[in-house]
Formats: sequence, C-alpha cells, structure tokens
Amino acid sequence: MHLTATALLPPGLSSLGLARELLDALLDLASAHEHCRTELGVVITEACANAVQHGENAMVEVAVVIDRDNCAIEVRNRGRTPTAGQVTAAPPAPDRVHGRGLPLIAALTDTATFVRAAAGQVVLRMTRRLPPLAPAGSAQPHRGHPPAPES
Repeated sequence: MHLTATALLPPGLSSLGLARELLDALLDLASAHEHCRTELGVVITEACANAVQHGENAMVEVAVVIDRDNCAIEVRNRGRTPTAGQVTAAPPAPDRVHGRGLPLIAALTDTATFVRAAAGQVVLRMTRRLPPLAPAGSAQPHRGHPPAPES
C-alpha cells in the first residue's frame, strides 16, 4: 500500500487541526494502530505549531507518505532556516513555558531532521515505523510501554 497527500494550509491555528485530520485519515486507510495515530497526531500538531509560530505568516505545506510499514511527514514553511540536522533537542528547564515541541517530536518519531532547503524555507522531515497489526484478540504493543496485564 502506498498513500500520499500534500496540503497547503493557511498560516493560522486552524492548520493544526487540518493537518491532524489529513494524517489521521491516511493512517486510518493504512489501518495503523490507534497508539501510532495518537502519537503521530501529536507530532504533526507540534511541527505545524512551530511552523505557524516561527514562520513568516505564510502558508504551511504538509506532506504525508505512508508506504508499507513507514510513515513520513514533512512540514515546510517560510522562515529562518535552522541548522540542518537531526532533531535531538534536550527538554527545556522545568520552569520554561516553551521549547518542548522539538524534544517531543524527537521522542515520538524514529527520525526527525531539518533538511537543507532553499533560502527562506524551513523543512522538517519526520519518519516513524508503523508496527504490523496484531492478530485479532491479541494485545497490541505500545511503543516504549509493555502491554497492560490482562485481568
């Protein structure tokens, strides 16, 4: 299965929900686990929020590609280009209000990288492996957490 979608979204908070809905629809078509859908929803929300907050009040481009057992998300906007490279930001001090988006994205994806782009463009590319669906009646594994004990 190969699913792909690209959207050009307005530079406002409404883009966050639209991007999440687009991603969730594709993950639903791919029969992705609910926990993957939830976590990737957080990832795309944070990436789009950063694009809206730090961008130059321009459109935000979101591209999602699901190919077999992988999901790739790319968020592109106009703005100051951060240093290209892997997103490995450490969490901010507990008393800071902002700065948790990139560490959260890094924690919920397999890769998150700012890629080189044309001057004035910011591109964040994220990937996540989608686990195979568990057979009916068996517990679905949750990334980083053991399955809940059965009663």
